[in-house]
Amino acid sequence: MTAAAPVIDLPDFDSLCSAAFFSDTATIDDKNRLWAAVLLLPEWHFIAQADFPDVRPFIAKNKSVGNGGYMLVAFTDTQKLSASVHELGLLDADGKVSFLSMPTDGLLATIARYAELGVEGIHFNSDSKSSGFFAPLDQLPIIVAHLVRIGLLPNDSHRTTS
Repeated sequence: MTAAAPVIDLPDFDSLCSAAFFSDTATIDDKNRLWAAVLLLPEWHFIAQADFPDVRPFIAKNKSVGNGGYMLVAFTDTQKLSASVHELGLLDADGKVSFLSMPTDGLLATIARYAELGVEGIHFNSDSKSSGFFAPLDQLPIIVAHLVRIGLLPNDSHRTTS
């Protein structure tokens, strides 16, 4: 018998995002709670692009997000990812959802390398039933440092280095 994977209670990212960006009473504390929850996740999920061994996260432009430039498309859970893959018609050749799940430890350094390739930001939860939220890639280390300073993230440098 194999052990079942641990079930992790995820925050309600739709509610956190709505409070942070779509509420008349949104405050910096609402944004802090959203980004702390994202950065405390054990892993982020990405639509897989290309085939092994060249698999990489899906990158797309969306005129309504940021400056309309290229964004890494990321998800807080695989259900939101799957919904987006189906909506966008990005099923693999076998009609399945193909994705990457990457541990957040050291991930910011990996993501920063995409900025060198012209990727401007990271867009989370971009399915039609989620509000979605984004940040410019160059702002992620600043967000992390801010959240560490105010005590919402532990002071462990492994979240920003490879």
